[in-house]
Amino acid sequence: MSQPACNTLMLVGVVLCLGSVFPLGLDGRFVETDAYPSVCTARSWLLCTGFSLAYGAMFSKVWRVHRLTTKAKADPKADEGWKLYMMVGGFLIVDVALLLSWQLTDPPKRGIEVFPLEDPLSTEDDVKIRPELEHCESRHGNVW
Repeated sequence: MSQPACNTLMLVGVVLCLGSVFPLGLDGRFVETDAYPSVCTARSWLLCTGFSLAYGAMFSKVWRVHRLTTKAKADPKADEGWKLYMMVGGFLIVDVALLLSWQLTDPPKRGIEVFPLEDPLSTEDDVKIRPELEHCESRHGNVW
């Protein structure tokens, strides 16, 4: 009755979310400029689909328990498991549709934010440090 396949979907979602840590840690030292948009895409897809799978499976299980405990004459045998999978599939379809529309209309690319020059801690060196912040950005990133 606990729908172990939903537990498996939840586990797959959590693993995908944890796997998104690796592309989030990549920067220009490890990835060439031409391949950086692929890393940006992998970051968003892994994290979003992983969250949708994990949250969708958890939400559908909680919703099922809520429905069974609030009905006057709840028959747990009458509840089909396919409804849980349809709910998770619905979350995933919405997520994939949004990600696809984002990737096709305004794909993320590499952006570099350059900060002012800084003096090094050691005054013996005749150098300046220019900090840079590398991140993924889209023209309309706040919309997505």
